[in-house]
Amino acid sequence: IISIFFLTRFLPSSIYFKELLFSKFNLSVYHLIIICLLIILINTIILYVVFKKKYNKLQEAYFTDKLTGLKNQAALEEYLDSKITQLKKNDSTCSLILIDIDNFKKINDDFGYNLADEGIKKIGGVLNNDKRFTDEVFRYFQKGDEFLIILNDTSLDGAIKAAYRKKDLISKINFELKGISKQFTVSCGVTEFNKTDDNYKSVTERLNKALFEAKKK
Repeated sequence: IISIFFLTRFLPSSIYFKELLFSKFNLSVYHLIIICLLIILINTIILYVVFKKKYNKLQEAYFTDKLTGLKNQAALEEYLDSKITQLKKNDSTCSLILIDIDNFKKINDDFGYNLADEGIKKIGGVLNNDKRFTDEVFRYFQKGDEFLIILNDTSLDGAIKAAYRKKDLISKINFELKGISKQFTVSCGVTEFNKTDDNYKSVTERLNKALFEAKKK
């Protein structure tokens, strides 16, 4: 049906579909095969386009954090695994920043989960707007208050400067959360990927240790 509709779009307007349908044609086997192949081809293209769009939407939803709109943990794992393979093959460098909202449990207790989630969403927006086009921002865990930023072609010194800038930027903002004005501070752990020894586990463990040291201070 889809193929017939598609084909009739290209027929002259003077030809009525009903007359065409009940007309007699003398077609060779060769012509019949060509028509059947065309119908199959058109159907295949249409189905591919439709399912490709649906697949892309499902994939986007799978890799997107619902609260912040940032890429999620699943996206991080896939991206970082791919990035590590790439880094081991070339001379580029890569650094990571792990950002944690300070005293977030107290914020949850004082203001409730809905307002706390709104704070996470707002900070995620700030970090996403502050990134370079070569950087990637992720919400580290679905239920957590941590964000992970991957800075491509950036040394440890450059990443430390970026972490301080983001930290200062967030602390100076008065966030409006459903009628309540609230300021946040964050702590940052920073590390540079070591292409000789590092893998996903080692680089994220070192990053978490760096954040832990920052939280103690």
